[in-house]
Amino acid sequence: MEHYVNIIKKNINSILSYTRYLAADGYFMKSSFTEPLLELKLHVINRMRPDADLSYLYNGAQKSRVGKGISAQASHRTVLETLTSHGSSHSV
Repeated sequence: MEHYVNIIKKNINSILSYTRYLAADGYFMKSSFTEPLLELKLHVINRMRPDADLSYLYNGAQKSRVGKGISAQASHRTVLETLTSHGSSHSV
């Protein structure tokens, strides 16, 4: 991914003179690709990979832990079909 990010960084002024949006294949839906480009003020548009693992972030109170383990970070896994079947007009 670093190779592709470096090519875009090298040409960022030229790219931004035309657009602030970059459409990329689902292969590029990785934080190592999207995060550096977001820092460059580019909006990255990707098609989600079929094996994407989406989760809602957990913002609730954390249980006090005496033993091993980490704090809850995700509340539950998101099933993509449920996002589109609840009357949303946005396609995912």
